[in-house]
Amino acid sequence: MTSASSDRLRTQRPATATSGRPRRHAELAMSRSDFDAIRAFVHDAFGIALSPAKMPLLKMRLRSVVQSRGLANAQEYVAQVLSNPSADAVGELADAITTNHTFFWRESAHFELLVDRLLQEHKTKNKLVPRPLLRIWCAAASTGQEPYTLAAAVRIALGPDLRRWDTGVLATDISARALDAARVGIFTEAEAAPLPDLYRQTMFQDFEGGVRVRDELRKDVTFRRLNLLTPFRFKQSLDIVFCRNVMIYFDEPTKRDLTERIAAALRPGGFLVVGLSESLGSTPPGLRAIAPGVLQKLGGA
Repeated sequence: MTSASSDRLRTQRPATATSGRPRRHAELAMSRSDFDAIRAFVHDAFGIALSPAKMPLLKMRLRSVVQSRGLANAQEYVAQVLSNPSADAVGELADAITTNHTFFWRESAHFELLVDRLLQEHKTKNKLVPRPLLRIWCAAASTGQEPYTLAAAVRIALGPDLRRWDTGVLATDISARALDAARVGIFTEAEAAPLPDLYRQTMFQDFEGGVRVRDELRKDVTFRRLNLLTPFRFKQSLDIVFCRNVMIYFDEPTKRDLTERIAAALRPGGFLVVGLSESLGSTPPGLRAIAPGVLQKLGGA
């Protein structure tokens, strides 16, 4: 090989980083002490318990956050951001670490029970009430699949009697990014495919090759950002709370505390629905299990 050829090859090699700043796609530098500091902050702020095995995932999730702030590594992020976090920084971290994995008709047995039993019982109890209330809270709304399905279930269960009712679905999530997507209410055909035809007809209209939530159904759902670790209050007692596939991220004390606070917000006879794979340990005080993942508050007529 000639000297000129060798020189050309040398000039074609990618330049190596010479500064302390990470390259755009470089792995985020994070020591175990950095991880422990972030893990403690996440637990205190959001109640999410991160095991040491989650360190690679956290590095991947935080890389863009750290780089967008012009920081070199996790140590600088801990020192400059988490030491005195702004509300924006906390929200940014929540968006980064939360898993918005959801899909339509997930654990469908709960929706079938809701329409066939829970709402029918509530409808019967209120048949002589001129303007009965129905308040449902979807505590982990993610990108909207669950709360929109709940709103559709209410319309299907109440049928023509819907106009007599004062109904509402409150949908909360810790992730502002997920809520922004939920409010738009646009989904692909593939995303909507798992839904039964009656739900699809109730929920959607065609929209640019996909589907969009109907305006009347969109009005049934109120989206709000909420950290479940913070106190929550409601103007009226709740009839049904869906808090599914959230408890798996919490440690046992956090689960107990959240379950007790949700139970306090329920009317006597109201229902708490959790994920089928979630364990609350022994049945919480004041509640009784009536079906897999479904608990009822004691005291209802």
